[in-house]
Amino acid sequence: MFRKTIGLVIIAIALLLHTNPVLGQSSKIDESQKQLNSVLPANQVSDDVDYFLKVLQAGHPDLYRYISQEQLDSMLATVKAKAGQLTYSEFYNELSAVGVAIGCGHLSLSYPKAIERYLYLYSYYPPLYIEIHGKDALVVGDYKDLISPEFTLVRAIDGVPMDSIIAEMSKYIYRDGYVTTGATWALQQGRFTDYYNRHIADKESYTYLLEQATDSGWVQKEVTLPAWDYKNPTYLYNNNVWREKQLDYTFDAETNTAILTIKSFHYYDIKRGRQRFVKFLKTAYASIQEKQPEHLIIDVRDNEGGSPFFAELVARLFDTKPLSLDSVNEIRYITKADDNKLIKVDYKHSYRRIENASKLAANGNFLKEVAPKSFTWFDTAYKGNLYVMVNGGTFSAASELACYLKANEGAIIVGTESGGTCDPITTGYTGAAELPNSKIVVSVPLVTYYNNIPLPNIPGRGAIPDLPITSLGGNNNSNVDVELNYLLKEIKKQQENLSVK
Repeated sequence: MFRKTIGLVIIAIALLLHTNPVLGQSSKIDESQKQLNSVLPANQVSDDVDYFLKVLQAGHPDLYRYISQEQLDSMLATVKAKAGQLTYSEFYNELSAVGVAIGCGHLSLSYPKAIERYLYLYSYYPPLYIEIHGKDALVVGDYKDLISPEFTLVRAIDGVPMDSIIAEMSKYIYRDGYVTTGATWALQQGRFTDYYNRHIADKESYTYLLEQATDSGWVQKEVTLPAWDYKNPTYLYNNNVWREKQLDYTFDAETNTAILTIKSFHYYDIKRGRQRFVKFLKTAYASIQEKQPEHLIIDVRDNEGGSPFFAELVARLFDTKPLSLDSVNEIRYITKADDNKLIKVDYKHSYRRIENASKLAANGNFLKEVAPKSFTWFDTAYKGNLYVMVNGGTFSAASELACYLKANEGAIIVGTESGGTCDPITTGYTGAAELPNSKIVVSVPLVTYYNNIPLPNIPGRGAIPDLPITSLGGNNNSNVDVELNYLLKEIKKQQENLSVK
């Protein structure tokens, strides 16, 4: 009986903690909030800044591609000059801005696990889901219990104009080179809320200035809403439209166009959608070979990259020579040995591989990525008209693919400039280092890849569209892909013009 009573008490406590996490987490939450708002001692800021630079120099093999050593030293000196005045969160923002200025989209900073957990589960998020399109901040989703549905634009939050907020937030969104479309894309995808909470504010309520155009002019309304948090789960993410299915193939008979849509090259993204990349690509290309379409559209919009092998397979649709992967990507430059062991690599085989590659690079040789022996290359290359659709979310392997197809296969780039550059990219294996005082974690990519294309005339830029299409928005509120439809109409116009001639 006693054991049964004890068991029931334990179950009751567990249920209480599950339904009311504040009982089990209040002390940790208080600690995280206190730490974020506390001022860091001047000596700790100075030491962490110096260590941050050592980590970058020890691990990043292409650190000064987009920023000179003098510029980086100057930015870090500015941070050190504020030592003794910065709260923990302000220091994190300052280092994040320096990381962004380096121009490596695979470099990142994160808080210690306890604070990341707090931000993810227990912080106070702005309650409205917002997407940024051009100069407009759109409220997306059904908030009829909070605001009148006709008020759909946000002009200010807590008295700060949206353009000022966006300019401030853009300093913390990582990018490749000098490309700015990646930040624009991230804010269009609804990541505004996450960036705002992480870098701008963490409050129990937010005041919005809402606006709508009417027949009689612009109408404004100010509302104060409680934050979204675990105690007040309002409507945050009601309209979050992450696509589970990453791969798709369709055929537009009217224009005789095959459309290959690849939303990710990440193995686990594809696996979650219960798809297999090689099987999908072979099936799709069998249909392409059968139908012999006049046009082929490869849509890598919103594709943030992943496996370079998957990107290589797509490239091989146009060049069937059974070459190893280094025909598209080869490691040309690896970081020098990290004698002080500042950076930790998660997997032992990765570290051995990096050490081996470092020795090869020192001798003027290159480490080559080789395709699996079991894979059979395509027999017949596609020779029709090729279009590649890109936007600010086209990054890493996806951007490299777009650049490769434009340079080597004459692809017509459509959309907005890709978020990733056509330059060599530093990615692949990533190491992590913890700053000694703040415990902020710096994730450093350790490998630089050179794409099999000539170095661009304008460094630091992505795949530039031959047919620019400004993001028209609206895709999240309907099943209509306005940008793809626009391209198909352009193809139809070209066919009609040729027919007339």
